[in-house]
Amino acid sequence: MDQVGNIPKWFAIGVILVFTGYIAIVYDVIFLRYLLQQNTILGVIGVVVFNLFGFFTYKSYYLTITTSPVFNAGYINEEYRDQLEQIKLYAKKSNAIIHTRRLRKNRFLFDTSQIRQQQLAYCDDITDLFDNQQNLNQQNNDQGQASQVQQGDAGNRQKMSYVNEPNEDVENRRAQIQQNQNQDITISQQNNSQNAIIFTEEEYKNFDVYNDLTQIKYCFKCQSVKPPRVHHCKICNRCINRMDHHCPWVANCVGKQNQKYFTIFLLYGSLCGLIVSLSVFIDFMFFNQVILKQTTDYEHQNLTVAGSASFPAFLVAYGLFLYQIVIGCRNLTTLEANIDGMYTEKNPFRKSSNIENMKEIFGEKILYWFIPIQEVVDKEKKEGFIQLVRD
Repeated sequence: MDQVGNIPKWFAIGVILVFTGYIAIVYDVIFLRYLLQQNTILGVIGVVVFNLFGFFTYKSYYLTITTSPVFNAGYINEEYRDQLEQIKLYAKKSNAIIHTRRLRKNRFLFDTSQIRQQQLAYCDDITDLFDNQQNLNQQNNDQGQASQVQQGDAGNRQKMSYVNEPNEDVENRRAQIQQNQNQDITISQQNNSQNAIIFTEEEYKNFDVYNDLTQIKYCFKCQSVKPPRVHHCKICNRCINRMDHHCPWVANCVGKQNQKYFTIFLLYGSLCGLIVSLSVFIDFMFFNQVILKQTTDYEHQNLTVAGSASFPAFLVAYGLFLYQIVIGCRNLTTLEANIDGMYTEKNPFRKSSNIENMKEIFGEKILYWFIPIQEVVDKEKKEGFIQLVRD
């Protein structure tokens, strides 16, 4: 069985199924049964709505797990055979520049002028201490305290040794900075068999990350050309079409082929959690526990646990659903949304309207958007590929 870290990838799926199954059984068998006895019409509505949403939840969850988001690169390798070396070179430079940007963003680079100021201030402090000690030693000499004078001299020698240390420390730091900057310009390729890629400072400064998102590149791990928005998942070790993220709770990547199912799984799962928590809360607060008073102690405890666990589950699932809708309205993935400026006009993927953007996830037929059927857009749009910018 495949594993993520030390945990089998199906463990998270088991947790989801046990958790949701427990809540569904408790609510169906206990609460809705007593509700049917008290109010037939309301009970029937509750049974139909809850079980319909539950069915949609499990169906969309199943499709998210079983639908492969892998990009099929068979035809595109052949199509770009003549440009393969050009694409590889661009991919190497792009990866190197992006990696260097991350290094420079995350690394604390010392400013040499600030270091010099700190060193001088530190030396001044040490010098003051040295002068004070000299004055104290002079007083001790005048008083004839030889032992204290000897101790003072030893202290003076120790203090004087401290004065020279900052200079050496600063030089070491400056050398390290220079070494780091040199390393930034030469980045080793991910594949050990590839040579290091060297780019100029001008190429680094003129690099446009938004234009780079629309370029055809090459995956050196999968040994295939990959069009825009295709990313290699390190966990799955495969290229994912329009990759959003890798989700351990579905033991799969979320991409173009299954993002619709993942989104409506969050929607219907959150609605089921809201129904359970609100039903128990309303009966407890406003109807004098009409349902709860009929239950046994064991049933009462299970309903309390199910109702309490459902509300935080609703908050988490609904929050994730809203996030998927927000980035979907901008035709972004989670990976792309983390890039600065993608929520503005710099976004190269944003279309004329939110509806057109959402069609990239849910498909062309709006009527089927929130129904877990296999109508999701899964066609490869060759005409949408932007040609490689030649160096």
